[in-house]
Amino acid sequence: MKATEEIVRRVGVTVVIVSYFTGPTLDSCLDSALADPDVIEVILIDNGNPDDVSPALAKRGLIDPRLVVLQGHGNVGFAAGCNMGAVRAHGDVLLFLNPDAILDAGSAGRLAEIARDGSPPRIVGGRLFCTNRVEQRGSRRGELTLWSAILGFAGLGRPGADKGIWRSVHREKEALPTQPEATPVVSGALMAMRMDTFRLLSGFDEGYFLHVEDIDICRRTRALGGSVTFVPDASAVHVGSTSRVSRFSVEWNKARGLVRYFMKFAETPLERAAVMVSAPLIAFLIMVRTSYLVLRR
Repeated sequence: MKATEEIVRRVGVTVVIVSYFTGPTLDSCLDSALADPDVIEVILIDNGNPDDVSPALAKRGLIDPRLVVLQGHGNVGFAAGCNMGAVRAHGDVLLFLNPDAILDAGSAGRLAEIARDGSPPRIVGGRLFCTNRVEQRGSRRGELTLWSAILGFAGLGRPGADKGIWRSVHREKEALPTQPEATPVVSGALMAMRMDTFRLLSGFDEGYFLHVEDIDICRRTRALGGSVTFVPDASAVHVGSTSRVSRFSVEWNKARGLVRYFMKFAETPLERAAVMVSAPLIAFLIMVRTSYLVLRR
């Protein structure tokens, strides 16, 4: 897109999907997004897919005018891919959807409805399900701190506000709200915002390659006096672990992202020192948990 080219905005949802060797779930993800009547276009960022998949995606984009496929740029990472798609968007609402997530009917419109309500910046997120329709971890989260991160990766967090400092940062085991509810963090796997919110926030921080960029943008939204809202009646089935990429590689990027996040928002030399001391422990706990999950499969 040329710098001088103007985007004509329309009322409707633009779905942005970043794919990297996603696997067969990508077709179901695209089908679900394109089937939604509130979606005016889907922008797929092909960061890398098998030699037989990328040409098929390009061909599908030529057949369906609502599907825009961006290719040839290499693996720029998730945050940069989301930003790349957003600047090409025509909709007044952006919906960032993981390539292994299958959107439930009516969810795009519901998220857009809440995103449009109120002044920017506002970020909204939906409920993620496992394939057995049990709520998945990550849809709604508390404030991420060094303590809550260590609790989470060590498996010591407990659900419920009455647990005090031992409360888990993940809230999927707590009572489901009956209406949209403010929460510190929602998942980037199913996250929506108005275009003016995206611009106000300058999009995702591209310093994160994979993971933690959603936590970062939620924090920046709240720091500007905006709101982050979990919408329980907007949802998607998040299949997960469909990519060919090594699970250890993914988790290592998560560890790097967490350390970057804590250093970015550390306000004092003491806080920065605490991050440096805690970083090896966080990385160790993440890798131990990953090893355990891989061995269980």
